[in-house]
Amino acid sequence: MRKMLCTIHVLDDHVANQIAAGEVVERPSSVVKELVENALDAGATRVQLTIEDGGKSLIRIVDNGCGMNPQDALLSLKRHATSKVKCATDLQTIATLGFRGEALPSIRSVARFQLRTRTHDAVEGIQISADGDQEPVREPIGCSAGTDISVRDLFFNVPARRKFLRRDSTEIQRISELINQMALGWPGVHFSLQHNGRKVSDYPSDSGLKDRIRAVLGKKVCQQLIPVKMQLGEHKVAGYAGTPSFNRPNNRGLFTFINGRFIRDRVLQHAVTQAYGPLLERGRYPVCVLYLNLPYDALDVNVHPAKSEVRFVNSGSIHSLMERAIKLSLADAPNVLSIDSDEAVAGKLNLDQLPSFPVGGNTEPEPTAHGFAPHNKPPADAEQFEFLSQLAHRYWVCKKGDSLCLINQHALGQQIHLNELRKQWAQGAIVSQRLLFPARVTLPGTLAAVADSHNEECRKLGFELEHFGGDDWVLSTLPQVLAESGRDGSEALMTLLKQGARELNSNNPGTLLASMACHAAWQQGDDVSVHDAEMALARLETCHSTSNCTHSQTVMTIISAEEIEAWMERT
Repeated sequence: MRKMLCTIHVLDDHVANQIAAGEVVERPSSVVKELVENALDAGATRVQLTIEDGGKSLIRIVDNGCGMNPQDALLSLKRHATSKVKCATDLQTIATLGFRGEALPSIRSVARFQLRTRTHDAVEGIQISADGDQEPVREPIGCSAGTDISVRDLFFNVPARRKFLRRDSTEIQRISELINQMALGWPGVHFSLQHNGRKVSDYPSDSGLKDRIRAVLGKKVCQQLIPVKMQLGEHKVAGYAGTPSFNRPNNRGLFTFINGRFIRDRVLQHAVTQAYGPLLERGRYPVCVLYLNLPYDALDVNVHPAKSEVRFVNSGSIHSLMERAIKLSLADAPNVLSIDSDEAVAGKLNLDQLPSFPVGGNTEPEPTAHGFAPHNKPPADAEQFEFLSQLAHRYWVCKKGDSLCLINQHALGQQIHLNELRKQWAQGAIVSQRLLFPARVTLPGTLAAVADSHNEECRKLGFELEHFGGDDWVLSTLPQVLAESGRDGSEALMTLLKQGARELNSNNPGTLLASMACHAAWQQGDDVSVHDAEMALARLETCHSTSNCTHSQTVMTIISAEEIEAWMERT
């Protein structure tokens, strides 16, 4: 019988590091990205870059961050050694730009590497030098507080990789674009870039965001930007969106940041293009600088070795927030305001403090989801509903005191919306919202006759209609509860017109209001976020009735602890 030979073996550190370097270190700009991210994570307010020959001969990055003590400096060159993650659960709430502990050992394995660092309270620093995977040489040294890393002769020991590098002009262009992105993402940090003794860029830190945008993108771009700001719970988007007339043939003018991290993401790009819709020709893209502040557990950044991709826990809500924020800003700016105007910035939003990480501390009334307006909170000592979970995309399981509550999400939404619509009607008219893109609606003869003869009544109910020609009408506004719910407004309009002239002439159009509330409410099968559920439960206290909705569906069933004990035979 032939004896089988063992063919599987463990790679030595030298080979393993070079394989890891192939994922992390693709070209000089990859080295720059990793080292600058480390500097920002270390709290640097000044980052100086010196590049020679497109980064092939030298990449030197000096920062004034916290620096490292000698023990940490040596550990930083070992694979998977990091100060940013301690256990697996930390990966669910990553708050730093870097976290894998692969960058420095990967860079060191394919270059002539030198590290100088000193903490601010130390008398002397340490210098560590290594060529490739040779044993590091360390020695004490006098140096400034912070970290100074030099990477020389990139890929000197991997000639197959080095020959694939582009011309110096191409490599420095990539580095320059990377620094521009980071400068936009971190306006409070001073970035400077020098190539072959020539200054490429210099962005001081003593300026606000609008000055940083002007420095990076130019004055012409600044004059075409509109402020954007919206917050839903802990999800916040702010920044600037370009006017539709100022566009480009590619998406390189779209700068999106998530918690300080520059990201090119399909969900965000689609949300932006959807927001502009027909205002842009096909194949044209706007110029935008947008910042998303999200809870760290709302996304996964541990997706790609270069950390260039993310996955959202709820991509639909992020897409909706981004699209809606831009649409509203475009709709509110018929005459474009320049961000050079103090009125534009101070009147609409103050972005000089952005980006502000971590998320939290909303001091303004929140824009609300699903049409629920801000409300007065119940007294602090009152028992409040606590949302636990959604069941079968139809019901909510909640807790109030010692009781368990089962809630019909459609019936609850309808009841809350109806309560709000009744209040608006009592004040004279239903609050409407103008559509950014008016909708064309086809009305058959009988419905067209009702729309024509009761146009003013429709307007009071939030539907502004204008005859376009033939059976076509243009719908310009919707009731706010419908517009914010994202439902099809034309379907609600059809239902309203089918109710006929009698209801429209009524001083108390209860059936019409109930129909509108039904269309705006959550439907069976809708996925409801925890934030939206909590807002709805807070409004539940203000409803006139919570026993049944207008369709006679039970809104809520309360099960006491005594009933549960009886069921469990614990009497």
